[in-house]
Amino acid sequence: MRIIAFFVAAALLGAGGASAADLAPRAVEPAAPVYLPFTWTGFYAGANIGADFSTSKFTDMPAGNGLPWNAIGDTFSPDRTGFTGGIQAGYNWQMSHFVLGAEADFGYLGGTGTASSNLTPLTVGHIGTGYYGTLRARAGFAVDRLLIFATAGGIVADQAAYMSDTGLTATSKTGAQGGWTAGGGVEYAFTDNWTVKLDALYYDLGSKTVNDGNAVSGPTFRIKNSGELVRLGINYKF
Repeated sequence: MRIIAFFVAAALLGAGGASAADLAPRAVEPAAPVYLPFTWTGFYAGANIGADFSTSKFTDMPAGNGLPWNAIGDTFSPDRTGFTGGIQAGYNWQMSHFVLGAEADFGYLGGTGTASSNLTPLTVGHIGTGYYGTLRARAGFAVDRLLIFATAGGIVADQAAYMSDTGLTATSKTGAQGGWTAGGGVEYAFTDNWTVKLDALYYDLGSKTVNDGNAVSGPTFRIKNSGELVRLGINYKF
């Protein structure tokens, strides 16, 4: 009887211990972090620096009396390589991997350039410093935080191009001109709010005719202005 009582007591104690263990709190597994993919949708603004490579093609045209300054059709083209810097702002809208948007920017065109007529070194074409602004559409393909895009739109810029002839006269400057611009680039988001980009734009401002104010016998030149911008920029995404 004593042996039977011993085994009954041991069984009851084991059952009680198991029940207590079952009631003890269990460790909760931490939830796996939820990954939210980056989106390019939203407004952004930033700044850029880079280089401007531009040219102005001068063509000698007949004045009001039908005579050219040197020779009809004489051409010469000063080039300019200078610093450019500015600000930009825009909006992106992402659909799956495709990104559409619009961007506006305003900047400075630095540097100057000169070139002489093929017929006389006294007739000189000049490019000066100026400003530019663009309004462009953007379309691109995004792979998470990397965006590859193309862009095109309108531009207004001042090449400040004019002709001077030593000791004789100088024409007016071309001033602000409207034209078109197109290019592309890449942009990378290194945080959820900050992105860095590299882009290149070609722009064409068309042609403008200038003279020294004497439309009858003064110098008359047609000037075609164009160039390229290469820029490194940074944006803050709101």
